[in-house]
Amino acid sequence: MRTNLILAFCLSLILFSFRKPVAPIVHYKLIPDSSLIVWYCQENSSMHSGSFLFTGGNFTIENNLLTAGNFELDMKSLVDNDIRNVDQNTILVNRLKSTNLFNTTDYPRARFIINKAVHLSGQQYELEANMTIKGHTRPVRMQIAIALKDGMLGIVSTDMLIEGVQFGLKTGSQPESKEPDLKNFKIKISQLYAAKSK
Repeated sequence: MRTNLILAFCLSLILFSFRKPVAPIVHYKLIPDSSLIVWYCQENSSMHSGSFLFTGGNFTIENNLLTAGNFELDMKSLVDNDIRNVDQNTILVNRLKSTNLFNTTDYPRARFIINKAVHLSGQQYELEANMTIKGHTRPVRMQIAIALKDGMLGIVSTDMLIEGVQFGLKTGSQPESKEPDLKNFKIKISQLYAAKSK
């Protein structure tokens, strides 16, 4: 009887040693003051660029791979960085914030929620996500690269086209309108830093 107990104990130790280790799950919280998302759009033959600020976000890393995440943008923080003339700069920014476009008064936040993070290779991922702009939620894809070091997560992305018609944005000039045509609105994560949650 004693021999059987010893054998059973030894067998359990052997089986336990072959169990796969539980993958560590680490949560990261976005640092708004150190993060920035940039935008680009075309006005007739001219290109414009500017930025938005993040309000927050959270990301999950499991076994050193990104598995989930989300972030939120402060749409009222929209600025243009290329027009030097103050009056012209204000005109463009006000148009982008107007009811025809982002309507930042009624919709001050935009949200990005990752549904699936597809690991391509190395640090590269393709994100399948839901983007909410101006009260409209639509599926989008974004290509990103991540970096992990010393309890910090860094993320940058390639350009992502915002399909204006899907989000209720009137990006094209109407025939009766005297406003310039704004089109090809794109966003890109220029820098995103998140700290490991304690």
